[in-house]
Amino acid sequence: MIDGYAHLGLPRFWAVEDYRRIMELVGIRRAMVCPFDSCPDIAECHRALLADPAAFRAYGLVLGRDRREMEAGLLAQLEAGFDGFRLGDAKIAAHPWILDVLGREEAVPMVVGARGLAAAAPMLVAFLERYPRAVAVSAHFAGPTDPDVLRQPGPVRALFAHPRFLVVMSRQGMFPAPAIKTWAEALIDVVGWSRLMWGSEAPVPIWRDEKLALTPAWIDQFAPDPAQRAAFFSGNGERAVFDRPARPVRPLTLPFDPWDHEVKIAAPMFPYGLSADTRIPARLVQAWLAAGGETVMPLSAFLSAVLDKALPPARRGG
Repeated sequence: MIDGYAHLGLPRFWAVEDYRRIMELVGIRRAMVCPFDSCPDIAECHRALLADPAAFRAYGLVLGRDRREMEAGLLAQLEAGFDGFRLGDAKIAAHPWILDVLGREEAVPMVVGARGLAAAAPMLVAFLERYPRAVAVSAHFAGPTDPDVLRQPGPVRALFAHPRFLVVMSRQGMFPAPAIKTWAEALIDVVGWSRLMWGSEAPVPIWRDEKLALTPAWIDQFAPDPAQRAAFFSGNGERAVFDRPARPVRPLTLPFDPWDHEVKIAAPMFPYGLSADTRIPARLVQAWLAAGGETVMPLSAFLSAVLDKALPPARRGG
């Protein structure tokens, strides 16, 4: 299988070796990996490329104080072997010139957003039309919303109908089940099995006590036939992403320290429960994997055991 969206980076997420263990468990051969604004560990994604350039395509971050620094950062990451960039739809709307840099360099925007990417849809359609070799990929179902937006004339419909726009079905366990099922049915109808991909969002589902090994089975409710399954789990990713010429992997030299641009937000470790300091998740997950991971117990049970061992007994009277 190809994982269309996974995170690497410390301390919020995990190291490439941790993810490789999950790849083996789930049956993932290749993966599209990225850091995150709250964990701009671009170097860890680059380390994945150094370790196994055939197995990984890395998507960097657009960081910088101004256009000059942002563009220098883009080019530095591409020069080091990154395939494209993780971009929020709001950033595209605010800085549409980014897509022109990506178009000229034949790099891939990995877009995340809301409301069917409405904020960036006109720019993305223009990007795909202006650069005939361009491909755009959107994770997290490309912003689930009212499915009617996919059937009404306009830039959102044009984007989702475009033959070089792919949608990664990731974060399945976070969205309300009825709403995401309805949106997924609309995607299957409008986008089709030839442009849909599977993504794990690893390690984030672990924070919700979801078993990553069971995540691929989510698609079974839509009864894809064998050819559709093959396209969804590997064929589309091979054709649109991994069959493209890989960039040579070279030393990573950035014009800034990415951690100067870190977005300070807590890690929502369990829904409506623990929001951990961002230095905790990778350490916790590494210890959990060393203890047997999901084959032994959920992450929450492991955390409870760690806390039980670390904390003194409760005392009456405070």
